[in-house]
Amino acid sequence: MAPMSFVRQVLAVCLYPELITEKCLPLDARQRAQKLLGACSGGSVGSYSLTSCGIPCIKKSVAEFIMRRDGGVSSNPEDIIFSSGSQKTVMMVLHLLASGDGKTQTGVLTLRPCPHTLPPLLDEAGVTPVAKRFFTLRQLCPRMLSVLVSS
Repeated sequence: MAPMSFVRQVLAVCLYPELITEKCLPLDARQRAQKLLGACSGGSVGSYSLTSCGIPCIKKSVAEFIMRRDGGVSSNPEDIIFSSGSQKTVMMVLHLLASGDGKTQTGVLTLRPCPHTLPPLLDEAGVTPVAKRFFTLRQLCPRMLSVLVSS
């Protein structure tokens, strides 16, 4: 059997904290898991978080990684959002944008065709989809296209 990766070892300890005392797992994996569990509200990955955008120490680590990867380009942990999925994140952004009623209701430019999940998300967030049909170059400027082709 192949050895477990560091990430799997840390996840195992986070999900089953009693493994922190097990000597069969490397010390660095147990220490990392202990640090992560300490940052979780309630000391468990299953507990509710006080922040809705991610655990602060993880956001800080990600920002530091981005700065190293991108050659020192600034990365702020407050600009990083973690969520349980892309639709949840889209909903968060849509709720930030949504305002007004009737003629002043927020509209979102939506290319057609669009993902089948988008219209229900827009409706739930209280924003109006503003349909924008996708046009090809041939549809937009047939005369220009004929000039380009003939030259």
